[in-house]
Amino acid sequence: MNKKRVLLASTMAILIAPTVLETISNQVTVQAAPTNISENTINNPIGTVDYGGADAIDSNGNKTGLFLSGKSSWKLGASVLINNQRCYAIGVNTYVNSQNITITDGMPPVNPFLVKDTDNNQTGTLGYAVKVVDMHGNPTGVVLPAGSSWKLGNLYSINGKTYYQVATNEYVESTVVKVNDVPATAPSTSGNMTPENRTIALSNDSQVLDDNGNPTGKTLPKDSFWHTDQSKSINNYRYYRVATNAWVSMGGASSATIFGNGPISITLTTDTTLYDSSTNTFTRSLPAGSSWKAYSAVKNQNNEIYVKVSSNEWLRLTEKNQSGGAYTMEQIATYGASSEPDFATHYAPAVALTATLKNNQSVYDTSSNSLTRALPASSSWKITKVVRNQKNEFWGRVSTNEWLLIDASNLNMSYGDSDTVPNVAISEPTFATNITK
Repeated sequence: MNKKRVLLASTMAILIAPTVLETISNQVTVQAAPTNISENTINNPIGTVDYGGADAIDSNGNKTGLFLSGKSSWKLGASVLINNQRCYAIGVNTYVNSQNITITDGMPPVNPFLVKDTDNNQTGTLGYAVKVVDMHGNPTGVVLPAGSSWKLGNLYSINGKTYYQVATNEYVESTVVKVNDVPATAPSTSGNMTPENRTIALSNDSQVLDDNGNPTGKTLPKDSFWHTDQSKSINNYRYYRVATNAWVSMGGASSATIFGNGPISITLTTDTTLYDSSTNTFTRSLPAGSSWKAYSAVKNQNNEIYVKVSSNEWLRLTEKNQSGGAYTMEQIATYGASSEPDFATHYAPAVALTATLKNNQSVYDTSSNSLTRALPASSSWKITKVVRNQKNEFWGRVSTNEWLLIDASNLNMSYGDSDTVPNVAISEPTFATNITK
């Protein structure tokens, strides 16, 4: 089956290049009038650039130097003829040729793609309170409480993230869900065949399986588009037929494609402390900007993802501490991480720190996200873990859910302990940054 260039609504976002914004900020912009296309009136015309991208032109048909990336979407202004070709304004004296875009009336809704079939008796427990979204990724206003358990529907991809269905048109992010164990069943290489008639996009290089679920040795490239006529479950994942005896997963990734061909590269965007599984401690810190080879991944009962970077050393991945790799954290969690519920959940502190309070100080309780009881002045407390947030604040844990702000103005520490704090701090950018008053 041939590749087809299509409009992917799931990737659409109205993009206006900074150069265009600077140009039009102090000038009158071209206002969009209702546009007639194939006898249909479009009141809010949006143009989405074809997959290969296109150059913007001026009113004389000359390139402006602005390149419009493939699949980017632009609000369209007035239409004009330039060199006898229909073009649309996207800024002051900046146009795009109609032959290079697909025009829609506003942003069309995004429908979920099935990623994985879930066992009928599968349940999951929420690690923390989570907002429910509908099939288009819009919040419904419903919030499910932390610790609640729900029967899980299938796993879907919505706007690039994976969600479990928990009710009719209600979905929660998969990263919040701890999937409870179910009786093991033999892997299935076939399932209910579902007719399809659509085009899918592969978000990563995707291994091709045959009708029996066996690797064919072929791989389809990232960002390629394929028409599919059938889908079915293979090893509990939804696969789509793109040619005779050729099937790929919608997610474009599996444990085989993530780590099966060797290690993957992880680039850190924040300083991150390593976990040593041989000593059950957090040890040295790896700097932001450094890249590391990851050989496998595990997911614990707290839905934390760790990737192995040496014999006993592991990096904890978050949505904000790594970028630029071939796979997102969600893809690694969904397709490449094995389940080890107790992994790095009861670790020993690398050092024992002691803080003595200068004044009465309230503690921060993570279970309620609020400041609670006050610890008295002159009292001393053992600190078993230190985190640093995006405000460069250091917080020390003094009990299961209670933390003290480590600041020279409110507590005393010995010289050695004071020097140790930054070295043992684990980066958690949003920790205690939005405390409930």
